[in-house]
Amino acid sequence: MNLRNFAGLLVGLSLVQTGTALADTSLAEGLRQCAAITDTEKRTACYDALATTAQGPAGFGRDSSTLDSIEAKVTAYSFTPFGKFVVVLDNGQIWQQSEGDPDRAHLTGASNTVSISRGAFGSYAATINDGHHQFKVTRVR
Repeated sequence: MNLRNFAGLLVGLSLVQTGTALADTSLAEGLRQCAAITDTEKRTACYDALATTAQGPAGFGRDSSTLDSIEAKVTAYSFTPFGKFVVVLDNGQIWQQSEGDPDRAHLTGASNTVSISRGAFGSYAATINDGHHQFKVTRVR
């Protein structure tokens, strides 16, 4: 493994850790906010809303989700040594372009968005920045 490939691997691993930390932080913050509510009905409603949010987009890409698609902001991204993108979304999910997808994505700057939808036979396709091209992706986390 050459130095460039090793550096790409390290960036990808740090993105996975960053995405996990972001998801854990937002959940923990939500729990703290709910716990601070003194009214029982409002506190219960807060916990219910937090649970619904965690099961919604966060469940997409897993067999248990009933959603057909999601849209999210990209909070971080990198490219594998083979030029495939890895994106961390604002909902804590991490998606990677499939190795079999021959196309190259163009992510630039800090304001990228992604739309991910279900495809045939359990596959998923991502559209970046409202573009017209779809990339085959798999959920990493």
